[in-house]
Amino acid sequence: MFVVESSALVPHPPRTAFAAAASLEGAVRWQSGVEGVRRPRGRGPRTSPLVLLYRALGERHHLAVRVTEFDPPARFAYRAEGDAFALETTLAFEPAPDGTRVLQHVALDTMVGAAPDATALRRLLARRTAGDLARLAAWVAAWNRMMPAPRAEAPAAVPSV
Repeated sequence: MFVVESSALVPHPPRTAFAAAASLEGAVRWQSGVEGVRRPRGRGPRTSPLVLLYRALGERHHLAVRVTEFDPPARFAYRAEGDAFALETTLAFEPAPDGTRVLQHVALDTMVGAAPDATALRRLLARRTAGDLARLAAWVAAWNRMMPAPRAEAPAAVPSV
């Protein structure tokens, strides 16, 4: 198993960083190689069998995704598995003075004899992961601008005197 770890500061609170990173639309925006995510209709994000469309070494792979941990706004993890390889990704969101420290842990497991070139796949993953968190920071900012601003709560009724 090959492991890549990285971290970055995202200048938004953990709740915002988590929500943007965990969104299905977000995967395509910030995770290198991800071309799409599909979920059958009528299923929730924690129980759905997802399919990740992932491009690596000139080939498109369909990876079955299983969410293995979902603990907003602190952490989420998933395993994406295909015929040639599997990726286990964990993201942790730690409060920091200037926003959120995002820690990414990606483990690549190549299936014996199935990966076209395991060494090339490892190099590709290391290169891609290096830029993923910078793209995540940009996606969190864009996602935050797209989301409606929270409404102010109505003031409590004041009894008439």
